[in-house]
Amino acid sequence: CLAQEANLLKTPGFDKGAQSPEGWYYVDFKTGGASVYGQKAGRGGSPAVGIRAATDQQRGAWSQRLAIPDRGSMFVSGWYRTEGLAVRSGAGACLRMTYLGSTQTYDFLSDLRHFLPPAENWTPFHAIFPTPAGAKSVVVELLNFFVPGTVWWDDLVVHPATDAEVIQAMSARLDQAPTDDEIPYRPEEGDTVSVNPPAFTWVPAPGVKSYFVQY
Repeated sequence: CLAQEANLLKTPGFDKGAQSPEGWYYVDFKTGGASVYGQKAGRGGSPAVGIRAATDQQRGAWSQRLAIPDRGSMFVSGWYRTEGLAVRSGAGACLRMTYLGSTQTYDFLSDLRHFLPPAENWTPFHAIFPTPAGAKSVVVELLNFFVPGTVWWDDLVVHPATDAEVIQAMSARLDQAPTDDEIPYRPEEGDTVSVNPPAFTWVPAPGVKSYFVQY
């Protein structure tokens, strides 16, 4: 069990509000992507938010802006499910963290995206997002990114990442399975090699630019 800091989100379970959950706002980026606030659409019949796109030209996001410490990383977890979404690289269900250099104005620094595969049933997720230097706030955005269908979100958690959470997340990223178009790990687990040092290949981790290799 990992020690956790307090959830920074207001209404993380979307269970307060009439036309929309308290603390959240919806943006369609002038594309026509529709917002959905389902009072019984969440896990166990609780409220949840959704984004419905009719075409691959539409997108939308439920968003909330948070003041954050200017250091470390942010931990995000929650649940999502999709309806009618096709698999498409760099599109579909997406958690985006847009970092800003102010708590008042839109002083853009960077945005980081975490895409999730289609999932007809409620599915948990978690991710770590490094905080860029100078960041004072972040906009948490729950997106359907240019794929026809609906993406639902529920029970979100956002807080400064603990050391244990960062280590756990990075270990998972470094141990990810190769895709069909990637060269697999070499040497493979349990291999005995005669060359010292052996020829190393491994699956690249997004955002990682350098490695320390121990052998």
